[in-house]
Amino acid sequence: MPEDVSESLFGRAHELAVIRELLGAVPGSGAALLVRGRPGVGRSRLIRAASITASSRQIKVQTVTATRQEAGLPFAGLHQVVQPLIGGIGTLPAPQRDAVLTAFGMSPGADPNLLFVALGTLALLTRAADGARLALLVDDAQWLDAASSEVLAIIARRLESTPVILIAAARTGYETPLTCAGIRELAVPPLASAAAHMLLDALDTPLNGAEREQILANSDGNPLALVELSDTVHPDGGGSSGTLPTLPALTPRLVQAFGPGDHALPQLTRTLLVIAAACESDSLEEVLAAAAVVGAPNATGEALEPAAAADLIEISGPAYRFAHLLSRSAVYYGASYPDRKAAHAALAAILSREPERAAWHAAATVTAPDETAAAEMDRAARRALRTGGVVAALAITERAVTLSADPALRGGRLLRAAELAWEGGHLEAARRFLAQARPLGLNSCDRTRLMWLHHETGAIGPDGPPAIKGLVELAGQAAKDGDHHLALSILDTAALRCANASQDQQLRQLVVTAARAMRALSSSPRSLSALALADPDGHGEMIGRELGRLSLRAESDAASPDDLLAAGVAATFAGDPATGASFLAKVIAPLRAQGRLRLLARALILQAWNATCRSDWTAVAPAAEEGIRLARETEQPMFVTMGRCSQLMVAALRGNTDAARSLIQQIQEEAARRYPGYWPAAIHAARGLSALSDGMYEEAYEYLQEALSPEKVSCHYLQSAWAIADLAEAAAFSNRRAEGRACVDAAAPTAEPSPSPLLRAALTYARLMLARDDEAEHLLEDAVRTDLAAWPFLRARALLAYGAWLRRQRRITESRKPLREALWMFDSLEARPWAHRTRQELRAAGGADVAVVPGKIRVLSAQELQIAEMAASGMTNRQIGQQLYLSHRTVATHLYRIYPKLGINSRFQMPRALRELAVVQAR
Repeated sequence: MPEDVSESLFGRAHELAVIRELLGAVPGSGAALLVRGRPGVGRSRLIRAASITASSRQIKVQTVTATRQEAGLPFAGLHQVVQPLIGGIGTLPAPQRDAVLTAFGMSPGADPNLLFVALGTLALLTRAADGARLALLVDDAQWLDAASSEVLAIIARRLESTPVILIAAARTGYETPLTCAGIRELAVPPLASAAAHMLLDALDTPLNGAEREQILANSDGNPLALVELSDTVHPDGGGSSGTLPTLPALTPRLVQAFGPGDHALPQLTRTLLVIAAACESDSLEEVLAAAAVVGAPNATGEALEPAAAADLIEISGPAYRFAHLLSRSAVYYGASYPDRKAAHAALAAILSREPERAAWHAAATVTAPDETAAAEMDRAARRALRTGGVVAALAITERAVTLSADPALRGGRLLRAAELAWEGGHLEAARRFLAQARPLGLNSCDRTRLMWLHHETGAIGPDGPPAIKGLVELAGQAAKDGDHHLALSILDTAALRCANASQDQQLRQLVVTAARAMRALSSSPRSLSALALADPDGHGEMIGRELGRLSLRAESDAASPDDLLAAGVAATFAGDPATGASFLAKVIAPLRAQGRLRLLARALILQAWNATCRSDWTAVAPAAEEGIRLARETEQPMFVTMGRCSQLMVAALRGNTDAARSLIQQIQEEAARRYPGYWPAAIHAARGLSALSDGMYEEAYEYLQEALSPEKVSCHYLQSAWAIADLAEAAAFSNRRAEGRACVDAAAPTAEPSPSPLLRAALTYARLMLARDDEAEHLLEDAVRTDLAAWPFLRARALLAYGAWLRRQRRITESRKPLREALWMFDSLEARPWAHRTRQELRAAGGADVAVVPGKIRVLSAQELQIAEMAASGMTNRQIGQQLYLSHRTVATHLYRIYPKLGINSRFQMPRALRELAVVQAR
């Protein structure tokens, strides 16, 4: 048998190493090991691994598996040890022989001497080893009968000079003579994040992002839970119990493993456990108050002590927590329905001051359709979305669906559930709700919502003109029905698809007309995002003015997350990345808290793009990486590609040619499956920038012209502000100044009525790069002093151009200052191609190199940097995990890797370490 079983035991390298070390000890030197762990952590798998390893080393193996059915039968467990060895019993000394035979009823007598039984059993094991070694493996030792457990405890303390190795596995929460024998213990912890992911990958059940993260969070690293919970995910995206928003449904195996059934708990303890499982808070006071309602007025926290001793629950002053989320689920689902109903009714009675929670518990007691209860659930869901997020609101809405008697009302609630599931990234669940709603008698507004959600969940065609026209019509219908929020949501979808898919001026005008009409009906800034996506040049001035007003509301916390996100979208696409970044910074945390993963993906991707434009390149990677992951999980290929473009631009700007090529290939593969639209222009612009950074000016010009020339198929109206500066530089260095000026002149008129900050900066740089010598000095001085002050990378390029111009004018001494400043900025940005070019100019001017020493902080990955900054702000691992949709164990693993990279050993040193490294990075 193979010794290496690590491939089938993910994340157990340490435990396997301990077992191998024990089995590899010097012959004649026995030992004992107790493997302890909670249900499902893999104790039995480790016992099997020990058996395989022992056999591979020619160690004889004898295995004992205790069962709860035999736990009350004296010496039942020991009989499994002695039965195969009974032939040698005649060789034992008489006292030992008689004790062993008496223990198994093979000789008259009662209550044999346990020491003699143990010594006789050990002698039999030593004889069976026959000069070699023998491994006695005991699984589920917590179920050993008391006599067998005591005998094995005696044996375990006498193995040092024997060839016998005892390895026993027992569940935590049980105390037996063997577990209290004082032998060496090996605690089996939950799996680390990487191992949990590997285990899920090895399963046959396919899981999407949202389902995967939910299973990882609910299992908390428990291997049995990972496997069993994966089996509860239905192919149609179901799997929620629809009973409690915080408790995963369990398989019978999990209920048995994590529940209290094996423990002899008093009835009052079991009653309090069920109430605690049903109560979503951690307040022991609430549990005891509810217990009084169900007939236990004198209950105290001491009544839960037996459950705490059984490792089911932990009591800390006025609060409690279950040892594992699945313990709570197992208690809840393992209780009878009448007991669960009584618990919910009692909690509803004591929570009169918290109507949302009271309504939830009251609804849990209703078994038949009840419109009054359903309507209350509707109200509770709206409150939950504001305070508790999408997951809680969705669970409450599902409950409202089951309580709905009227088909039309049930249909409307199914659509709200579909929208919540869509926003939370549970697309299969959203599609399931839509399929259930479609045949019901929906009103006009709900029919419109159904069609829109079919568009959003991919049930209706590609992002071509017919689909966009259909969406604009749907938005108009929603406006006629008086649902302006829905109309704006539909218009948002139409505008995004228009930006992604269409150069058709008439189609863009259709979106613009609809957005203007909506502005007359609603003051929401969501119409501004539609205008920015469809016609940023024509409406830039108005968008900037309106966003200025909204900024005042945002500062006073009067703006909703939807309005803030719309403002961030509008500013970003209207060419104002600083304002866009400001709005998006305010909305990311609320979207995280609400679990609106779809919109969070958009916000992160746009924030990455704004950081790219503003030369805040260290901020690009964490935002882009997380945004791409969420966009992929929520099936938003447009934003996946936009995130890739941010990564591509930074790779090109920093001269990472291989990374740029790889990203271009990924973008092409991902975008090719969609309507081409904007992405060919973005790819050409990125190729041009990459060629420009490599000094391949002719090639750069050709690519950039493809992206910017109106007569080219790949040209797109959203691209000019982002690439005109690069085209001008390529034209200047490839002797195409006249052609470059023509392109700049073509872009300038669209900017004059309302020049966006980004386009204004790009035109400033473009004009100075293409200026004649007699006008260059004035343009260059203005650019480096004021015009480009907010654009570090463009300003550094302008400084380089200024220093090079001065050197060509033989003003050598003057040229060194702008060249040194440019070099410092390029080094700070890690814009290596431009830094190299600047060094060449500086050497030609007789100047010495000046370099920035990169900070150690750059050895962190993007996600590690994000986690480090959150930890430095004082957030706990659980809080960080909730923000990033990772398990707290994953966060702990990341921090374990981060500490040595930063030269620290605790999170308390993190703020100082990051401050010091930031200073080094900025030098």
